[in-house]
Amino acid sequence: MGSVKFLIDMCIPNRCAKSIRENGYDVIHLAEQELYCISDDQVHQKAKEEGRVILTFDLDFSDIAAKRGSKLPSIIIFRLSNKKWENIIFRLSLVLEQYCSELIEGAIISVGDKKIRLRKLPLTKTKN
Repeated sequence: MGSVKFLIDMCIPNRCAKSIRENGYDVIHLAEQELYCISDDQVHQKAKEEGRVILTFDLDFSDIAAKRGSKLPSIIIFRLSNKKWENIIFRLSLVLEQYCSELIEGAIISVGDKKIRLRKLPLTKTKN
């Protein structure tokens, strides 16, 4: 199915990995590798080295992407009121339908309850 590979942050339910895998994607949850305490910087670096898209609720990954100025890894940040795994998977399916090529090229996608926002990487600095 997908040339997109995923790295799931600790804040996302483990059940999401199984569901994504059942849909034909290469996915790793940090818990599966017992990487419970690695820093966000280390998660970002791991995703970059392995060519994976980060799935997270953690807004800090946007700051890391901005600081590093790199084009990859792509990041999907879920900002959902319903954080059950079924809702995460449903919202992820909408993202993949619309933005698969952008994820491959480098993007941060913020997924809310009603809206999906795309920012291409690298992030550009705005003048004050």
